[in-house]
Amino acid sequence: MKINLFILSLIILTLPIQSEEKLMRIFIPDFKLVELTNIPENYKKNFSTLKSMHNELTKKTIETVDNFGKFEIVSSEELEEIFKDLNLIKHKSDFDEKTLIKIGKLANAEYLLLGTLTKGTFNNNTVNLKLIELITGKYIYSTTITQILKKKMFEEIENSISIISSVDYNIEKFQSNRNKIIILNLEPINIKKKSADIATKLLGASFLIYKKYWQIKQNDLDNGLNQLNLKNSSTIDIKNVIELGKITKSRLVILGEIKQPQEKISVILRVIEVESGNIIYENKIETTSKNEIPIIMDRFAKLISDKKSIDETDKATINLDMEKAKKTKNLGIGMLSPGLSLTAIGLGSTIAGIILFSIYPSRLQNINYISSNEQIKYSNETSNILLAAVINLPLGIILLTPGLILSFMSIQHFIAAKKYKKDSNINFIPDIYVGQDKLILSLNIKF
Repeated sequence: MKINLFILSLIILTLPIQSEEKLMRIFIPDFKLVELTNIPENYKKNFSTLKSMHNELTKKTIETVDNFGKFEIVSSEELEEIFKDLNLIKHKSDFDEKTLIKIGKLANAEYLLLGTLTKGTFNNNTVNLKLIELITGKYIYSTTITQILKKKMFEEIENSISIISSVDYNIEKFQSNRNKIIILNLEPINIKKKSADIATKLLGASFLIYKKYWQIKQNDLDNGLNQLNLKNSSTIDIKNVIELGKITKSRLVILGEIKQPQEKISVILRVIEVESGNIIYENKIETTSKNEIPIIMDRFAKLISDKKSIDETDKATINLDMEKAKKTKNLGIGMLSPGLSLTAIGLGSTIAGIILFSIYPSRLQNINYISSNEQIKYSNETSNILLAAVINLPLGIILLTPGLILSFMSIQHFIAAKKYKKDSNINFIPDIYVGQDKLILSLNIKF
């Protein structure tokens, strides 16, 4: 009996403890509503009804994903804070894919489920679902559903989500060790740590967009740091950085700092090649607005991703100042209108004065040939011409001078503002021109 109790106790003690499976985090933004162009007017009238339907689709998709229990959905409270950090308008449904990837990365999501609702002809509604893996940025599932009846549409969506939830995701098959990079937390100097953390995550998200490098999983990075008894920080010395890269089988390690000594915010990045141990890239981008940090990190990711060779070290300082550009452009517009007005009035008045002065001498010569009855009237008209000429010419010059000055200054402001061009997308990429042995960032504003 005692032996049986002992064996039973051993069995109970050796039973595996069923731990709750860790759910994968997924970000599901609002469905994007798309209207086809060049469709008959009688079909366009139904488009407004889709606005409520696309909200229903978003809600239905979130509920269905939640019910299958495969994913942990990023909460609206988390998203609200991220929208605030990125200075984005909440509940906006026309964000582009690049922006949604960045939001997903900031939310520590592993997957992004995108949905679009397109209104076509003959009352057909088309829904497209696309699942993006946020480690490598690969599309791992996509489906298109076309239905007339809303009920059928919802059933099809549920079937698609069932497929998504039943797949055993092995993202390693999408990955290549040669493209793995480590991004250590940027070191904050005279700036909040939260701003540095956001900048670090935005950099990882931007690399996904250019699809050349991908950031290693957080668990892999944590394991490597634990083996070396290190903390995730850009203050790690080069020797340990290289060792960390070797342990995680990464190609590059990126570290740097973000600081705000005075008005300007500076982001400095260094890229270390693990194999050679060399710093192959070093760059600094400056701005005066925290709202431009996403642009800066996107710029860094593009510069590094576009680098064809890792044999040479790139060093540069780039000034990025969108806020100043906007103010410069607005000031130029403010000067242009009064400048052109004064120039036009002044030029017209000057020309009128010159013409009147040229008429006056001939009228004086003709006065002797006018009859005595008409001489008084003719003399008064001539005097008025002289008076008008005396008034118009100096007045025209007085108005023309500030008008030309303002117009010239406005053109100078436009030229200055053209150096700060940014595209219509949130991921606008400025052009870099090489001159005088340094890189100059040119951002051209479209007027």
